[in-house]
Amino acid sequence: MSLNQMPDDVRNLCRLADISSKSLLLQILRQGDREKMIALIERLTRDGKPTRQGARNATRKAKPGRPHAYTFKYRPPTKAFSLQLRFRKADVERDELISALESIIADLRQAS
Repeated sequence: MSLNQMPDDVRNLCRLADISSKSLLLQILRQGDREKMIALIERLTRDGKPTRQGARNATRKAKPGRPHAYTFKYRPPTKAFSLQLRFRKADVERDELISALESIIADLRQAS
């Protein structure tokens, strides 16, 4: 890739943002289209001085894999206890949470 392929308006935006590092400019150029380049420059300058690590973090893609389990946490205002309920799936609807809590209460009542 050549830095000469960068659109003039993006190049001027880089100058205004004080981005002169070749590796950072190449990272911006790798975005492909003009709108993505401008969006990356805006993200980099929003957090202060643009850095290579900031560009890597901004362009990092989410790693595929198993989603994390959902954990419901509750602590009453009195702080007399705390409750954590972990589900095996990542997304839990409110009705599912209520059903699980009702099931726990029913099991506790039967055990007494």
